[in-house]
Amino acid sequence: MEAAPSSSILSIDLASGQAKEVYQSDCFITHVNASPTRPWLMTFCHEGPWHLVDHRIWGLNLKTGKVWRIRERLAPGEKVGHEFFFPDGERIGYHGFRPDGTNFFGAIHYDNSDLEETEFHFDTWHAHADGLSQAVADGKGKVKTLTLWRRTGEGNFDVPRVLCELRCSFHSQKVHAHPRFTGQGERIVFTSDRTGYANVYLIDLPQDTSTLPLLES
Repeated sequence: MEAAPSSSILSIDLASGQAKEVYQSDCFITHVNASPTRPWLMTFCHEGPWHLVDHRIWGLNLKTGKVWRIRERLAPGEKVGHEFFFPDGERIGYHGFRPDGTNFFGAIHYDNSDLEETEFHFDTWHAHADGLSQAVADGKGKVKTLTLWRRTGEGNFDVPRVLCELRCSFHSQKVHAHPRFTGQGERIVFTSDRTGYANVYLIDLPQDTSTLPLLES
């Protein structure tokens, strides 16, 4: 971040293999996400400590080249990141930490309308939500499992349930778990280096999630 490297985002035609630069900036750019339904829409981030970067989540219109900030900080020191598109391709999910340490899940339309945030009493490295009806988190510190969260009728998240043992070292970026729901929300894909080498794993969600054990506090 402090080195301000020259970063470029490329668009590659899969048929011809031809590539073109669609955006360039002297800033550490990562987390490039393409909308699954809007071919002209994507997001990227300014990488670095979330509370120190100028801004984390950025939108990019591939037709016009317009770049804009998505989900401005609401308080100094607030941390927001690990952004992703919901299946509709228009709303962007994320999780964050308020200055008092409170965790939360959030979602916002790409034009910064329709902001919705839910308190999330769990410390996590990475989390992913499926339209805010369910969420998966990989935990932090002593938590060594993938946990599933379902949203209640009151808008909060129910008690977490254990999906599987993770055995992910988080030794480097390549072995961060980064769990994600599949398109229909019936499976979860994640990374683990349980064998000593990073591999991608797929887990089926049970139809009745109440059969899953509760996460011990």
